[in-house]
Amino acid sequence: MRSFIFLTLFIGVARISAAEFDQGFTQGRTYPAEVGDTDAEIWCRATHNIESGMCQMTMPDMVVLDLDLKTGSVSSGGVVSEEFSARTDESGRMCALDIKTVDQSHLGQWRCDIAQETHMSEFGYISLLNNEMGFVRDVRLPRHVIPEVYNLTLIPFIVEDNYTIKGEVKLTGYIQETELNNCDYKCITLHTRDTYINEETLQVGLDEFSPYKIESVGYDIDRDFVIIMLEEPMLQDSFYLHMDFVSQLQDNLAGFYRSSYVDRINNVTKNIGTTQFESTDARRAFPCLDEPDMKAVFNTRLGRRRDMITLSNMESLAGEVIDDEYLLDIYEPSVKMSTYLLAFIVCEFGSVYDEGHENFKIWSQEDRVPELGYAAKIGPQVIQFYEDLFDYKFPLNKMDMAAIPDFQSGAMENWGLITYRDTAILYDEVNYALKSKERVATVVAHELAHQWFGDLVTMKWWNDLWLNEGFASYIEYLGADYVEPDMRLKERTVNFDMQDVFYLDALPSSHPISVNIENPVYQENFDRISYGKGAILIRMMSNFLTPDTFHQGLANYFKEHAYSNAEQDDLWTSLGDQAHVDGVLPQEVTAKQIMDTWTLQKGYPVIKVVHNKAEGTFELSQTKFNLESGSEDKEEFSWWVPITYASTKEDMMDSSVDYWLNTESASIPAPSNMEDDLFIFNTGAMGYYRVNYEDSVWKQITEVFPSLPVLSRSQILDDAMNLARAGQLSYDIALDLTKSLIDEDDIMVVYTFDKRIEFLDNMVNADDRYESLRTYIREGVQGLYNKVIENDSSDFIPTLLKTVVLPLACSYGNQDCIDSAKELFAAWRSADADYETAVDPNIKAWAYCYGIRYGSAEDWDLAWSRLQQTSQILERDSIISALGCTEDPELLTKYLQLSVDPTSVIRTQNKRYLYLAIGSSKQGSDLMLDWLEANWEDIKEFYGDTFVYNVANMVAKYPDHANTQEEFDRMNNFYTTHKGELGSSADPVKQGLDKISANVKWRQNFYEQVLEWFVANTQ
Repeated sequence: MRSFIFLTLFIGVARISAAEFDQGFTQGRTYPAEVGDTDAEIWCRATHNIESGMCQMTMPDMVVLDLDLKTGSVSSGGVVSEEFSARTDESGRMCALDIKTVDQSHLGQWRCDIAQETHMSEFGYISLLNNEMGFVRDVRLPRHVIPEVYNLTLIPFIVEDNYTIKGEVKLTGYIQETELNNCDYKCITLHTRDTYINEETLQVGLDEFSPYKIESVGYDIDRDFVIIMLEEPMLQDSFYLHMDFVSQLQDNLAGFYRSSYVDRINNVTKNIGTTQFESTDARRAFPCLDEPDMKAVFNTRLGRRRDMITLSNMESLAGEVIDDEYLLDIYEPSVKMSTYLLAFIVCEFGSVYDEGHENFKIWSQEDRVPELGYAAKIGPQVIQFYEDLFDYKFPLNKMDMAAIPDFQSGAMENWGLITYRDTAILYDEVNYALKSKERVATVVAHELAHQWFGDLVTMKWWNDLWLNEGFASYIEYLGADYVEPDMRLKERTVNFDMQDVFYLDALPSSHPISVNIENPVYQENFDRISYGKGAILIRMMSNFLTPDTFHQGLANYFKEHAYSNAEQDDLWTSLGDQAHVDGVLPQEVTAKQIMDTWTLQKGYPVIKVVHNKAEGTFELSQTKFNLESGSEDKEEFSWWVPITYASTKEDMMDSSVDYWLNTESASIPAPSNMEDDLFIFNTGAMGYYRVNYEDSVWKQITEVFPSLPVLSRSQILDDAMNLARAGQLSYDIALDLTKSLIDEDDIMVVYTFDKRIEFLDNMVNADDRYESLRTYIREGVQGLYNKVIENDSSDFIPTLLKTVVLPLACSYGNQDCIDSAKELFAAWRSADADYETAVDPNIKAWAYCYGIRYGSAEDWDLAWSRLQQTSQILERDSIISALGCTEDPELLTKYLQLSVDPTSVIRTQNKRYLYLAIGSSKQGSDLMLDWLEANWEDIKEFYGDTFVYNVANMVAKYPDHANTQEEFDRMNNFYTTHKGELGSSADPVKQGLDKISANVKWRQNFYEQVLEWFVANTQ
């Protein structure tokens, strides 16, 4: 009963209002601080009143400053300095240094020391940074403290004006000998953020009964450290640590945060507590060693009101009564796992499961439970598929998945408790589009793949994030294809991932897939390179190793590294060893040799093929493909390229490797009796490379193009259009391939065509000759348009094709298409209570967008009004995007202002779609950048922690429409001005600059040629 007595007191202490919440020791500084700036400051604020009225600041160059907080004087070595002045606050807790003029010696890390007699002495590290420095980079924990077991109690108070969490953590582990120890074993360093640690409860010892004496407690705001300094070194043995703390249940979508929803059954607003810890936000919930290789076992206890439930990674074992209002749920010990995979939910959710799978539950707010059936059905099937595929049973005895009302990402793979954005898990056949069903299938398959890739075996550090995300992004297509084979997902990954990433990976700002991450808070690599390129490289590897060898190698990898951490070399060893056993790689060639060339350098090659019929050879050469015409690389690039090829008279889906090209060039034998055949390289589009041919071969390809397999057609079209964009192929040849569009009806090829034409449209749509491009596309897609409107099939692929063709036809002036959209919008407009069902869910987005585009301000206002009312998720999302389709600049400005209105019903997680919709037009992207710069500080204050995420979405589309030096200069000035504040969005902005630079060069080289081709082909 000892814990029961403690908890009764514990909970009473926690009931404090948000206004009274005391952050304890806090720090602050002027940011950014540039040399020459006046009146910069740096300060720390102690937990208690500074008893002596004195404190110290140590400068980056180790000069010690003594601050007299009573007189305001600052001295060094007894000499008063005129450079600085000191001050405190009304509470007498602040030690503040005012810097009259910033010079170079002031930039870097400072230390603040506050010695106390009757309380714990405290110190803090904080860095004064300029815009160029941006952020601190050396943020890794010392390696002498290794956690083993956390005993964690958290009681969230989900009460208005009292959103706090009272916590207790007891941590045991061991001390290991290591050179990565910066305190001579006299400290324990943990991560913490936005948490008040009750220093009076701190205890460190060999065990609970053998304490060490604590000398002081320090905090490092830039590294999120709390540093407990001891008077003597710890023995290299076990350790015990205890502390109580209070943190805030914020609404920032990070850490342990609160979310809300309207319960439509009872028409009341309800709040929940939920978590999002990846990458670095477990430390917001409780002090911990928050790095992926610091795995431990978690014994979790969660408090709740009696009318709520709790969920966590493991199964609930029992409960305890805290008082008349609160209970405590006790969970079974977890498997050994990383902090970022821990999860908690405190809620009033309901659940559903598929018959026979009681241990696989899907949770949501009660009124959404009927929309969980599809996820409940496919989830257990995917788990079983993966168990067979990996030859490794799912390690836990239950799985919960939950739809969270406010959720920044698509989903999060917390081990045994996966959390989802609503659109990624909710579906029914009445209110959702088939595209929604595809999204649920792929996201569920992705997150379940993570239960092995990432959870069971975890990367050691964030530089190998791609081991998690790349693998899950590839395996998701296998899992989703298993439950939905009609969606053709294993083929369409060429559209989703390869063609998408080819563009980004050909820019100077691209990066290796395994990239050095110094500070994961500011250098997030959750980007298309990690996900998309990772998926395509794994797909390529599975192909050249053969699926059987690949899957057995993975099984070996899981058995070797289960419940531990791994680097990419560990994976190469498992796969390479199996490849040698099976004879699919020569003994002298390793998987590491091959794959290091793809993961440790950025970009990809273009393979030039010359068929030397006289010699009976193919002359092959590889060079790095750069999107910007004429650009040259300062470093040398070379890959191990799996060369595959087939005659158009043979089986063109045979993608077995014919030759490994690992030199700059090579000559390989061509089939001796087939010199008149046409050979296509990169069969099945299995290799992550482009292929360029002689002009005469390209002309042959154009003649037979419609008869080629769909994967070849899609990739050849993408290669040709991008080779022309880079100046490596004539646009006359590339655009000639588009003439077959009149007979094309495959979703993959149409998708590729749509994306490649979009670029040309953006580049030339301000020219008087632009109408020739519009006419060519309009006439070219007319036959396809007729097919899709006449096809009443409800099957997935025909329906998906319709969702691509209708917007394409409308955007190029097909009047019947425009009239049809306007007619559907009019029906929606005139509908009353049943407006949500007035339009087929599969074509809502198209009908609403073109209805708004050609509608009035009253139509826009009606859509906005209905957005406030609707409870249907697809209706909500369709309206959010459609409101950005207007061409009225006043309405676009109004929409931007509404996006930062605190009363707006658009959740923060959905603002992305608002900004991307506005940015889809040149007018909208220009206007939004103006608005962002004019309102920078207000927008920054409004969004808080999610500011940089939303800034990235606001500027994401600007480069797509920009192709002049003036537009480049504008974006560059934006980047230079705000670099220090952009955080993790700095890299996407730099990427945008590369896009504009390539567009400027394209305009100089190909603008006239492209317009002349369209003029000549529409006469």
